[in-house]
Amino acid sequence: AVTSGARLIRCERRRNAGGARNLGIGEARGDLIAFLDADVEIGAHWLARAIEVFRSDASVVAVGGRIVNGRPGRFGDLDLYLNHSEWISTSARSCTTFPTMAVVYRRDAVGPVRFPETNYGEDTFFAHAVRARGGRIWFDPAIRIVHMHERLDAERFWARQIDAGRQLYLTRRALELPGKV
Repeated sequence: AVTSGARLIRCERRRNAGGARNLGIGEARGDLIAFLDADVEIGAHWLARAIEVFRSDASVVAVGGRIVNGRPGRFGDLDLYLNHSEWISTSARSCTTFPTMAVVYRRDAVGPVRFPETNYGEDTFFAHAVRARGGRIWFDPAIRIVHMHERLDAERFWARQIDAGRQLYLTRRALELPGKV
């Protein structure tokens, strides 16, 4: 059951992560569009904090926070550092992109931009396209995002790193960014 006034939207066909997010953008009615992954725990004041940032700086088009490992251990910690090290800092700053695990965008900044209907790098493509329209993506460490990723043993960790590397390569190649080798 869905509570708190949320409305459940079902995809009629498989649309991957990007396509499902596009469906959500199309159905959203507010001035802000928030993305929150199922494997994330976020504080109750997440949206209020993002609104404060937007109100304090009109050039900010998106706000994300500090990613914390919700499943500590050797392989979970390594995964956090290898895949999310850009977003574990305690210093607020502009950044080039932010994962959709917990991020808020201004609707007017998004405009006609949509996610590619893929499961690889779709959040990076989206962030770059929104930034290209003008504005900054803001990293606010006061927002704490607890990522409850799957439990990793050595074999699953290795498979995840290979998959993440493949996704990173494809995204960097498609966006003509450094680090394509």
